[in-house]
Amino acid sequence: MVNIYCLVNIETNTVFYVGATKNSLSVRLSSHLTREKLPTIVALSKKGGLIPEIKLLETVELDSQIERETFWIKHFSQRGVSLENTHMKAGKLIRSNGRMKLPDSEKKESIFLYVRKDVIERNGGKDVVKSKIESFLQTI
Repeated sequence: MVNIYCLVNIETNTVFYVGATKNSLSVRLSSHLTREKLPTIVALSKKGGLIPEIKLLETVELDSQIERETFWIKHFSQRGVSLENTHMKAGKLIRSNGRMKLPDSEKKESIFLYVRKDVIERNGGKDVVKSKIESFLQTI
């Protein structure tokens, strides 16, 4: 299972990041605070060590993580929310934990895709994963 979550600026009560993790939300938040330098986290830290709130959006199966994370990124982007995700462009997912990368081009025929070997093995092999990816791409 994968937790899809958002980070919320506690001063403005606005979402600034959407992500996914197999870990608990507290572990993921700790990782954001110690390893990543999102602008809002840095700004909050400089204001007396404030930390963002992490909110669970939904828990999904691993095979639907990219689809659901993309849904939430689009959901917030379409409502004018400016997200700080480095793996998105114009509200579209371009990378998720190294598993999927789409180029700047919007053309589906020019999509580059990287899938980890263990993900392929867990999901029925190369042909099954390729078919699932092709089906998903028809929805974006």
